[in-house]
Amino acid sequence: MRFRLRGTYLLFALALIGPLLALLPVAGLVFGLFDRPPAAFGIAPPTLEQAWQQSNGGDLLLRTLALAFCVTGLAVPIGAWLAYVEQRLTFPGRRILCFAALLPFAMPSYVIAATLREQVGNTVFVGFWPAVLTLVVIAVPYVQLVVGAALARAN
Repeated sequence: MRFRLRGTYLLFALALIGPLLALLPVAGLVFGLFDRPPAAFGIAPPTLEQAWQQSNGGDLLLRTLALAFCVTGLAVPIGAWLAYVEQRLTFPGRRILCFAALLPFAMPSYVIAATLREQVGNTVFVGFWPAVLTLVVIAVPYVQLVVGAALARAN
């Protein structure tokens, strides 16, 4: 009983390491706001307000949120549908379809983006909607795996 309790604490401590390491860069940015580094080469770094105004931060924030909502709104239904087809339906070629849906895991996202751009065949394939398409292609397998695992355990 005593060993099992220590093992639980150990697993809990190990599970906290990942999120804490992920928050390390954020903590560095926050501390950098309050304790600004000295001026390098005689040029003072901009304040947070100056950087926000120079980069048009509000517009960037809105476009980033719009991209996240569009990708989520498209990737979740497509991935859930593929998981449902994989777990609940039987038809010829079902395994091939499910395998093909997981192929984006085999390539880095920048290779997928470059391939999609080259397949369209022009340089107009830049901007918001091509980014949505590329990120949906990349995100669908993640949704499919999570929903498929949940469906496999359900009755």
